Amino acid sequence: MDPARTAGAEFRHPASGIRHPASDFGLFHYNLLIMNHAAKNLLRIAGVIAGLGAAAWALRDRMLPPPEVHDEPPPKFRTGTDIDDLTQIRGVGPVYRERLAEAGIQSFSDLSNRGTSEIAEIAGTSSAVAQGWVKSAQALVS
Repeated sequence: MDPARTAGAEFRHPASGIRHPASDFGLFHYNLLIMNHAAKNLLRIAGVIAGLGAAAWALRDRMLPPPEVHDEPPPKFRTGTDIDDLTQIRGVGPVYRERLAEAGIQSFSDLSNRGTSEIAEIAGTSSAVAQGWVKSAQALVS
């Protein structure tokens, strides 16, 4: 731009109406001032958002419901009990497991310590099948 032509001239921002004096770098300075104005607005908006976030963080205890306190004791988990899953033995299903449990046989050691004829009578099966169960239980115990 010619300094003689721009002496005393001003640029006016179309939206805000801010007046900026013209210079040799007129358009450059004009764009720089616009960017500066936009950056200030962006920082203002970021500050408002940060302030709202801080206020929400400070009031979070009032906004959230209080935690529920249960009066009942926590559930008890079985650890190290003498009850084994007898259905791991081939041929023992849920029905045979219930029959053995009614007779007090609930672990592999209980099954391996009983006689095959007694187990066959309790479960209602043959002695050959009961003998296979006892051998499997002995293998699982050791």
